[in-house]
Amino acid sequence: MIALLAPVASAGVIVVMASWWHSRQPARELCTPGQAPPAEHAGWRQRLARRSMTVGAWWQRRRVERQRIGPSDVAAWVDDLTRSVRRGITLRQTIIDTRPDHDGLAASTEPLRHRVQRGADVAAASSEWGSELTADHRVERHLRSTASVLSISSSVGGGAAAPLDRLAAALRQTAADESERGAQSAQALISARVLTCVPVAMLALLLALDDDVRSVVRSPPGAAVVACGLALNVLGGWWMRRIITSGGR
Repeated sequence: MIALLAPVASAGVIVVMASWWHSRQPARELCTPGQAPPAEHAGWRQRLARRSMTVGAWWQRRRVERQRIGPSDVAAWVDDLTRSVRRGITLRQTIIDTRPDHDGLAASTEPLRHRVQRGADVAAASSEWGSELTADHRVERHLRSTASVLSISSSVGGGAAAPLDRLAAALRQTAADESERGAQSAQALISARVLTCVPVAMLALLLALDDDVRSVVRSPPGAAVVACGLALNVLGGWWMRRIITSGGR
């Protein structure tokens, strides 16, 4: 499957890069005063350049949206909040001024900063933000915990540095546990890839070396068996990867 899709993906990348390079080049055709500009010749190039830039912008947005927010990223943001609060800055101003370095985390925390900046109470803004995070299943659970701590710290009163510090410590411990589980599941992932790729490689080798295998594959029953085998192989690889990754969460 990967071998079949690789040429198509490579061709798409080459077309996009070529159009981008050509769009950055200066114009090479000059027109005399009595000559009409080559509108059709330049039009398709401009359209191709615009489409390539549109695809690039869409891919950038998708990359930011799909970027996973880990507990270590949230812990770094909470540490910044804690340091700012310990310097004597109010929690409201701390939330407004402290922007995470992680692009996905910055986008996810933007509604909280927007509400607080417009004058909403920190407890109410954090509670509403936590409700939105609960409705959005793509957002990690670590942000929901942060919203709860911010809401409780603001509503109860007292210093907010200690709860935020304990939250950051818990998030760092969660990140360490996830890293350990990822290291333990690496061997299982390698085994799943081997079990998925070896049958396809053996089939390609037999097709290249054995005439009998090629004759069988060219027949309708043989082609049907090979197609079913490849489909089951892809399904099995996806299933094994899903089991391993779900167990590591």
